[in-house]
Amino acid sequence: MLKIIDAVRSVVSEDEVASEALRQGLLNLSAYASQILPQVENLTWKSVKKPTIVVALSRLAAEFHSAPSLLCPLKLDDLHVKSPLTVYSFEKTMANITHLRQLYKQLNNTPNQFVAATQGSREITLIVPAEFEGQVAAFFSDKPKAVFSNSVGISVSFSDQYLSVPNVIYTILGTLAVHRVNVIEVVSTYTELSVIIAQSDLELATRALRKFLR
Repeated sequence: MLKIIDAVRSVVSEDEVASEALRQGLLNLSAYASQILPQVENLTWKSVKKPTIVVALSRLAAEFHSAPSLLCPLKLDDLHVKSPLTVYSFEKTMANITHLRQLYKQLNNTPNQFVAATQGSREITLIVPAEFEGQVAAFFSDKPKAVFSNSVGISVSFSDQYLSVPNVIYTILGTLAVHRVNVIEVVSTYTELSVIIAQSDLELATRALRKFLR
């Protein structure tokens, strides 16, 4: 069981939109108090009045105002597009792991091409230029779990100083989320992040991310 102010703090902290609005002084305290009233009562195990929550939010405003923004002040060094790409997802079996190794040796991979392979606990994802679709089909006898054709990759690069800065990836993906861009895959290296999206979202996504360029 929590005190009311602790319960309100917990609810707001888990609501990224509300916490940012409270930090900036833009949150409608009365309307938000009505919205979270049931949650606060569940956390405190008692009946709570709406004005009491409003008072708690008012007291928490200074605390949230001093917190850093969820979005970091990001400056990108470069942005480039790789297309067309095809994304494959296979079951992770010993046979498919072997096929992946053999395929990787055969791909005509150059510095300007985008080729990525990731292995999870259950699946293998392979991202290759569309021109390699025939080679993928030749090496993998299993039917893929999913295939995403007509895909493109947007790669952004940044200084290694951002490796110790929280929310860099959140800032990039959050910007795409605001514009309802569906991210199919995410691939990262030391100072580069690549998002794989549908070709139809390319213009919108590129325009959204360009604001971070130096």
